[in-house]
Amino acid sequence: MKKVFTILVILLVGYFAYQFLSGGKLPFGGGSSSPDMEKLSSLRGEFRAAVREYQTALKTASVSGVDTTSSVEAAVAKATRIKKEVQKLLTSTTDNEVKKEGQDLINEIDSFLRKANP
Repeated sequence: MKKVFTILVILLVGYFAYQFLSGGKLPFGGGSSSPDMEKLSSLRGEFRAAVREYQTALKTASVSGVDTTSSVEAAVAKATRIKKEVQKLLTSTTDNEVKKEGQDLINEIDSFLRKANP
């Protein structure tokens, strides 16, 4: 019985850790986010996915020699689109926290784009 309880506790802790690390918030409580903050979180998630796609394409190209140029270009195009959406969100929001985090995300995207387009 102790083993089952221990396994359940470990699974729950792992689940909440995954939720927090992947989305930046726990799946319950924590107050309500503004719609702008939720949109920014969504855009941040999309950007992270674009970075993973880019890294996967590079890894595939280096390991197998397959031409992944289109995958790399698609990831860069997605990052560029996300940057434009974040900039649009920043012009329309009045929330200072959204503005700060949005600017941080834009800086992160710019850094990625500089590395992707040397």
